[in-house]
Amino acid sequence: MVNGDSFYLWKKGLSGVAQFGISNAHAETVFRNAIQTHYAVGHWDSFQRTKKTFPYLRYSAINDSRTSECCKALSGIIRRVDDPFWATHTPPNHHRCCSTLQAVTESQAKARSPDGKGLNQAETDLMKPQKGWDYNPALSHDTMLKDLAEAKIANIPTPSNWFKNTLREQMAKKLADLSPVVQSSVIETTVPKSMEHKTAQDLLDKLISNAEKATPENKLLELWSNPEKYHDHVRRRLKAGHITSESDYKEKTFSTLANAQKLIIAIPNQGDKISGKMELHTKDWIVLLGTNGEIVTSYPLNPLKPSFEDNETSIGNKIYEHAIDKRTREILKRVFDLSQ
Repeated sequence: MVNGDSFYLWKKGLSGVAQFGISNAHAETVFRNAIQTHYAVGHWDSFQRTKKTFPYLRYSAINDSRTSECCKALSGIIRRVDDPFWATHTPPNHHRCCSTLQAVTESQAKARSPDGKGLNQAETDLMKPQKGWDYNPALSHDTMLKDLAEAKIANIPTPSNWFKNTLREQMAKKLADLSPVVQSSVIETTVPKSMEHKTAQDLLDKLISNAEKATPENKLLELWSNPEKYHDHVRRRLKAGHITSESDYKEKTFSTLANAQKLIIAIPNQGDKISGKMELHTKDWIVLLGTNGEIVTSYPLNPLKPSFEDNETSIGNKIYEHAIDKRTREILKRVFDLSQ
């Protein structure tokens, strides 16, 4: 998995799982569980880094025929990032769990909390994770390191408690410094490159290639999917009060692309073709991309309206959230940051 292989290549590398008494279905379950667990660790690091802007987390389930009772009950619940609730209810919460957590602003959290939902959603027994899954992978990772360090210190052959306590203090500081680095490296170096991962990265590469070929003064227009309708679109945004000028529109669009941390794609319920509907967003502005890396539209986030994810899951499509790797983020910053 550390090589970013697909399930097919990973399974092939096992030289036949049958010899271990493991069926193909069992092997795929192990593979999928590992993927989701690695994502959970990487996402948790991102949530910690952005919690000043996005202080809440929302549980997002696929909500199709395969969704577990646990995830159906949890779907939509919102709690603060540091709420103890996430120590036991962070997905994956069972085998092959596809649920995720979404970081949301305070205004978004309130807008998605009608009676009995979101922030007002009561905790019930139905939300209890499958046995053995009631833990947060990122927090458990830290606990494992601490337990290992304590075992090493306890076995040092010295009668001096002062010496051991000094080591414990130094180790605690080291672990606190190390933890975010370890978590970030997990999401960027050990997550297997599935078909969805590669499709998302291909879209980003196309976007970057298009931007590098465009002339600086007309970059936004040349990146637009339908250049003939670009100015009409800008006029509608002006009329709606979303922007103050065309320059303001360009700044909001490029700022989103330059600072995006993730890309969301919708995978159709039927067929193998990945949908061309993609979304890059930061803070309260969204950029929708097409299959060939072109900009389809750019608009402000409205928490009172169904989100991109809500619309896609309502018609049975699966949402895949792609964490943009450090190298790609640096390129996006270089290509779209207007201050450089």
